[in-house]
Amino acid sequence: MNKIEFKEVGMKYHTQVEETEALRNLSFTIKENEFVSLVGPSGCGKTTSLSLLAGLLSPSSGQVIVDNEPINGVNEKIGYMLQEDYLFPWRTILDNVLLGLELKGELNAKTENKARRLLADYGLDGFEDYYPTQLSGGMRQRVALARTLVFEPEILLLDEPFSALDYHTKLALEDEVAQILRDEKKTVVLVTHDIAEAIAMSDRVLVFTERPGKVKEEYNIDLTIDGKYSTFKAREASEFSNYFNSIWEELDVYV
Repeated sequence: MNKIEFKEVGMKYHTQVEETEALRNLSFTIKENEFVSLVGPSGCGKTTSLSLLAGLLSPSSGQVIVDNEPINGVNEKIGYMLQEDYLFPWRTILDNVLLGLELKGELNAKTENKARRLLADYGLDGFEDYYPTQLSGGMRQRVALARTLVFEPEILLLDEPFSALDYHTKLALEDEVAQILRDEKKTVVLVTHDIAEAIAMSDRVLVFTERPGKVKEEYNIDLTIDGKYSTFKAREASEFSNYFNSIWEELDVYV
């Protein structure tokens, strides 16, 4: 079953002086529980695609479909994690995770316990009463992930969530998040400029053309990994460099 479908999607932005065509005839499908990355040159419409999927924008043409229903406004099946964690510095870590539940009137003993369990699962047990400024960048992003997943979304959108971190923290968090989302059987769409990240984390990688964006090439990622999956093992797989070089060549024409 296809969880997500883009059907001939076009997107144009208008100002008083010009029109910008971000997407043209964008078509692809994503199956349930699949992890798919979108890569491509800057300005090719990757983040626009996420915004359309989240229901924050409406397409100029075509349809964006989730569970056989066209997207019409914000969809509660979908969680969105951004590059910035956007934690409120005056609220504790636990209170930041609970904020959305408060706003939706869904905060109760059961959902608070769920939030506490998520923080514990993500290595933040004992930090509930800390404030964001007291945590490292990687810890803050784990808080942002817990805040997103406390609503139990079926689909998670990730818009370059690791790009602001130092390299060591970025690699470690990539691995943690990939394993968490695979264990929780989420359908995931990741936007990234990092080819290695896309290959290591994903089941498939879609390469976009330059603007107006559409899918130029599709890669089914099949890596030989001994034992339990990890992004570190994925990067060491014999097939990894072939995928990297092929995707690099696809994108090199836009440099």
